[in-house]
Amino acid sequence: MRPLKGKAAAYVCRDFSCQAPTTDPEEMISHILGRGGQNP
Repeated sequence: MRPLKGKAAAYVCRDFSCQAPTTDPEEMISHILGRGGQNP
């Protein structure tokens, strides 16, 4: 895994399918919780 634009990036994958990498902690949490990047 590589940094994204010089920042640490999260790569969230589920069932052999990965979302686009993100540097936004809130977006990462949304992906982990299964909200697909949408904030509650």
